Amino acid sequence: MNRRVFTRNLGLLSLGTIAGLSSCKSQQKKPSAFLIVSGWQTVNIGDIAHTPGLLALIDEYFPDAEYYLWPRDIEGYGVEEMLKRHFPKLKILKTNKPGTDNISLTEEIKAVFDSCDILLHGSGPHVLEKYKIKLWIENTDKPYGVCGVTVQNIYPELGEIIKKSDFFFTRE
Repeated sequence: MNRRVFTRNLGLLSLGTIAGLSSCKSQQKKPSAFLIVSGWQTVNIGDIAHTPGLLALIDEYFPDAEYYLWPRDIEGYGVEEMLKRHFPKLKILKTNKPGTDNISLTEEIKAVFDSCDILLHGSGPHVLEKYKIKLWIENTDKPYGVCGVTVQNIYPELGEIIKKSDFFFTRE
């Protein structure tokens, strides 16, 4: 299996997992809503490609879904403009400067948490935004998952995130 086929299959598997979680709600009255934690380095086209790829999959398999992007960094190099142009219903939650782990529950974040059904932490060299996942865990009882990350060692904080997650896919 080549990397392209593997990546497509991983994306479809992740969406299948999400669909299964979403379908657990009987007679869901509103479209699904996703909170996507992604967008790592605007200078790295590989990093930037993950976010629109995931958004395109959600658009294809959940056409009525709402989605919010909680990026680490999408400013610069036209990335934010490109995302807004190709995904007009995308809502962007900006709460911190790249590389900072200080974040607290604001009214804006609480409103997004209330409206979203699931948090997805996108692909990366590790779980880059663990503090966002921890905030989600502390303030909701909703599912979350991580897909396509590298894991070199499981330290206690990561172990807790993995144990509590509804799915956790590595890219090794």
